[in-house]
Amino acid sequence: MLKVAIRQNEVEQLLTRRNLSRNAFASRLGISSGYMSQLMRGSRYPSAKLRAKFLRSLRNANFDDIFEIVDAAESQEKEGRNGIEAHVQCRRDS
Repeated sequence: MLKVAIRQNEVEQLLTRRNLSRNAFASRLGISSGYMSQLMRGSRYPSAKLRAKFLRSLRNANFDDIFEIVDAAESQEKEGRNGIEAHVQCRRDS
C-alpha cells in the first residue's frame, strides 16, 4: 500500500530556516509533539488534511519538497527487521 511520508531532513531544514522548533511547528499544525515525532520518524503518515496544513504553513515548499510516496508495507517490514536487529545486537552487548 502506498502512503505519503514526510521527508525528515527537508522539513528539519525548512523549520531551521524559519527559526521554528518541531514543537512550535506541531502546535501551529494543531497536533501533539509526540505525533509530530512519529510523523518525522516515519512510523505514522500524515492525512491529506494534515498534508494541506503542512503545505500552507511551509508556504515556499511544494509537495515534493516535503513529502515522498513510499510503500508502507515495505517500510514497516524494514522497520521490523531493524527493530529485531537492534534487539539482537543489544542482547549481544549485554
